[in-house]
Amino acid sequence: MERKHLIIEGIHTYLYELFGLSVEYEIESDLEKLPPSLKYINRSAIQLPKNTTGEELELCFAASPNQEYVSITDSDDFELESNSILYGVQHLHMDMNGHCAHHILFNFRGKSLLLSSVILLNSSLVRFLNEWKSNKGFVNLRFFSISLNGNLDDVWIKNRVDIKQSEVALELKWKMR
Repeated sequence: MERKHLIIEGIHTYLYELFGLSVEYEIESDLEKLPPSLKYINRSAIQLPKNTTGEELELCFAASPNQEYVSITDSDDFELESNSILYGVQHLHMDMNGHCAHHILFNFRGKSLLLSSVILLNSSLVRFLNEWKSNKGFVNLRFFSISLNGNLDDVWIKNRVDIKQSEVALELKWKMR
């Protein structure tokens, strides 16, 4: 294990012994290296180094698999295993950097999923929305957002998902006191 990781683990262990679980621990990393796997981490914000594999990313979460929030940016096109720890994270944000996200979309089991710079097929999005809407899948999901690289045929999708749009928009205004 790298000396830097040993120092980080030592500091983390000391802080945990000092404060216990009363403190929420968060990991942030940069593009140089993946962070070490530490216990009692609630949140992670990871910038992936180039050519990171799904297996390497999984190792970051081995000691704290049940994190509440994970954000992953600068991701290359990699595949996660169907039982990936990341699919069970409560709130997952992944910047797919113009890559396909079908595996994440259909395996996610958490509460909120935000996919940025993603490529999706019209048919995949329709299948996902219909399964979510009919409670045939994604029963825990409460929030879903996508930012696309590429175009979707919104009329085609609306016709196949039976999306109803309100004719009247409600606008609320208030004054600060």
